[in-house]
Amino acid sequence: LKRPSEAACESREALYSPVGHQDASCQSCRRAVASRRAAADTGPFRAWLRDMFSQSPVTRFVSAVPVVFVVVLLAFELYAYDFLFVWSILPAPRRPYALYYIAIFTFLWVMTVWSFLQCAFTDTGIPEEWERYVLMKKDLKLAEKGERGWNPGKATECSKCKIKRPERAHHCSVCGKCILRMDHHCPWIGNCVGYENHKSFLLLCVWGAALACFYVATTLPQMWFITKEYPVEGSRLTAAEAAIFTLASVFAVALGGALVILGAVHVSLAATNQTTIEQGRRGDNPYDLGVADNLNELLGSSKLLWLVPVKGERTSTGMWFPTAEGFGDGDP
Repeated sequence: LKRPSEAACESREALYSPVGHQDASCQSCRRAVASRRAAADTGPFRAWLRDMFSQSPVTRFVSAVPVVFVVVLLAFELYAYDFLFVWSILPAPRRPYALYYIAIFTFLWVMTVWSFLQCAFTDTGIPEEWERYVLMKKDLKLAEKGERGWNPGKATECSKCKIKRPERAHHCSVCGKCILRMDHHCPWIGNCVGYENHKSFLLLCVWGAALACFYVATTLPQMWFITKEYPVEGSRLTAAEAAIFTLASVFAVALGGALVILGAVHVSLAATNQTTIEQGRRGDNPYDLGVADNLNELLGSSKLLWLVPVKGERTSTGMWFPTAEGFGDGDP
């Protein structure tokens, strides 16, 4: 028998109330109250460490290391280009265009950092709305245990979290929770790539590749000259600055190559409305709506915001997805 408070949780009024009845004997209420208190008592960085990573302090620390490294690397690239290259290395014939170089590189840098922060600080877990939906939905469609492949319109049950989760959701062993429309766990952002931040991750690849390519394209002659002949006659560049510029150039080449390849892979997946986990599944993809609609599904309906790392209006909610004709309505 259910406690009266738990029965109240299943009513529409209690489920959709922002406060609820807050009965201490109800497990759902205790979780909700604890979540609200944690969100109020912690800042964004501490909340990020708590929510995005495992409960293990060691795992949280190890996961944060590559994120800090990326932030430092991006700051290092900005210093190497805007300060060292433009003001100390740029040849005299190109110096009248120095402000243009700075403006373009800084714009690309800002968009890259913006996309990166959106990826890292976005919660990709199962939303509370799904828990309320599961309580209210008495005839929830569930895929059979062990059933792999496409399951449009069917929820699944996580063997580790012991919860019912939406279609296309998967468990991340690093984050220790199920992720909405999970693509993969990326250690460089310290987070999973899922429904809520997949657009930002794709834009991180695009803007990061553009940043690195612009760096390499505009500095390549000087990069080659400095590595072959130093000191450069008439240059104010010190030995330490030359070493910093050379190291930054090596990072830019490596970063650009990696992001171009990664971006190409994820653009192709976005065009077919697939995730990395779903890639290679047998049978027709029920979520493939055509290239234009697939991109709208990921990037939003407003094409003016496609290249801006903000959430756009989409036809899906992350808990259910529209399907191609002949696969049903996709609503569990």
